[in-house]
Amino acid sequence: YVSGTHCHISCPTDGRETLLWMDEVQWGTDDDIPGQLRFCFPGEGMCAKATVVFYVQEGYHLPQLELEPPVNFESEQYDKMIDRSLLSTGNNFRLKMMLDKVQEGKPINLAFIGGSITQGAGAKPGSTECYSYHVWKDLGQMLGTQQISYTRAGLGGTPSELGLLRFEKDVLRKEQPDIVVIEFAVNDADDETEGRCFEGLIRKIMMRENHPAVILLFSVFSNDWNLQDRLAPIGRYYGLPMVSILDAVSPQFGKSRDDGGVISKRQYFYDCFHPTNDGHRIMADCLLNLMEHILDASQDESISMPIRTMTGRTFETARLIDRISEDIADGNIYMECGDFSATDTELQMAAYDDEVRDQPQFPNNWMHTAQAGSSPFVIRLRCRSFFLITKDAGEDNFGEATVIVDGKMNRTIDPHQVGWTHCHPFLLFESDRVMQHEIRIQMAPENEHKAFTILGFGVC
Repeated sequence: YVSGTHCHISCPTDGRETLLWMDEVQWGTDDDIPGQLRFCFPGEGMCAKATVVFYVQEGYHLPQLELEPPVNFESEQYDKMIDRSLLSTGNNFRLKMMLDKVQEGKPINLAFIGGSITQGAGAKPGSTECYSYHVWKDLGQMLGTQQISYTRAGLGGTPSELGLLRFEKDVLRKEQPDIVVIEFAVNDADDETEGRCFEGLIRKIMMRENHPAVILLFSVFSNDWNLQDRLAPIGRYYGLPMVSILDAVSPQFGKSRDDGGVISKRQYFYDCFHPTNDGHRIMADCLLNLMEHILDASQDESISMPIRTMTGRTFETARLIDRISEDIADGNIYMECGDFSATDTELQMAAYDDEVRDQPQFPNNWMHTAQAGSSPFVIRLRCRSFFLITKDAGEDNFGEATVIVDGKMNRTIDPHQVGWTHCHPFLLFESDRVMQHEIRIQMAPENEHKAFTILGFGVC
């Protein structure tokens, strides 16, 4: 996913040079320099070598570019950087139990859920150079086994609020996870519950019958920011192992190799959000470092999951409702689609596991097309809390919709708020007790001839 000014040109593959003139481009008001260069091929998985030349106009001064030496992954300084990432081993009972299970020749599933970094953004190719793939492959080599299966469920630009609702759909689609790595430390600024959904996701996983181990992974942006201060106390409350990429890489940024520097920001970050291949490699080594510590340690005594939550009421019982949910077919939820009867196929995309091909997210949706009428979408059900998931869009033909809960105006949703095709959750209401509710969604005034997509609902 990208934003900003887009310049396109077709390139022949016979060695001829193709010129794209920057002074002929109509730049957006927020853009003044070229940002990202990408090549798109006619088929998935295709590769080619290309030479890129920047020609500058007379009188333009080019800054001197100093190339950093490559990262020495075998150095003592590198090992020290990786060791800094070990924020906590927590109570190791569950994680050591799963690792011992593999060493006994029994299969386990290693699962990852998070945002775009877990999706593989910045890694080239994302399917095999992302941090989660490296952890899966290298952990198997470390333990001398092929009994570890792999589940990757990253979705760009989405917080734990959505991860909570798509856990069953995306993580449990193949098998029960035994170890789950949660990576939302740079996405949860968009979690309107400010950590309660994050805690709800932790509890949802830990309450499963096979007692999976949970690892918290705190990735970092190029401005040395993440939400570790908000999320790490939740991890400590549950005694979870935690790995901080911020603690590993940020202290050495800006240092020379002689002064303890291992990797520069330009080498670590593909853009201001996502790691390069080297960055993903470092993230994987930080997680593997945790695994090594757990393998070498004696097993802790098992601790019970706290009955009381840390952040207040959480949402561990939340489940996803979409067009094919059994609750609708069984009549437990009354639903009247109105003129939201179409199905949107232009959806946010993400690849699972080690696959290259992207899959559409929330394909069982309800869409109001620009040609549809004005009948509202109505849902009636008994619940305690209710989430609405909608599609953000960049297309001009999408418009605003209003949400009315129990006869009262709840909010107006603008699908252009983000500006790219994207899944957006909203917590409409929450209560201490289960009650009957009616949710009505309709196009806002003067938006009746626009499109709007309801991707699904989350219900407690």
